[in-house]
Amino acid sequence: MSEELQKKIFSENLIRILAIKGKTQKEVADAIGVSPQTFNTWCQGIALPRMGKLQRLSDYLMVSKSDLLEKSEDKGRVSSAPILSDRAVQVAIAYDAADERARIAAEVALGIDFEKEESEVS
Repeated sequence: MSEELQKKIFSENLIRILAIKGKTQKEVADAIGVSPQTFNTWCQGIALPRMGKLQRLSDYLMVSKSDLLEKSEDKGRVSSAPILSDRAVQVAIAYDAADERARIAAEVALGIDFEKEESEVS
């Protein structure tokens, strides 16, 4: 498997698991001791974490390393999250990385109150 394909698979799995667990990039980055910028490169498929960080990540998210590294079609446990288009994933990443003012502007522009929707889902 090429490194680029591995990065893509990892980023898709990571984003899916974050959604399932209800975790933000910043929250996880802080918890495992990496910068939000580094974590974001993993989510975008630009870079892969080293083994030590991968272990911390899997421990924190309470998933196996294979849940992060293998194609999700190969496993049943993580595939319960909805599949998002590449554009939807990019929007989610940008929203997650945005400051409070930018989030409010996005919510107003989209006519959506994400906090209200999140509390209805919980």
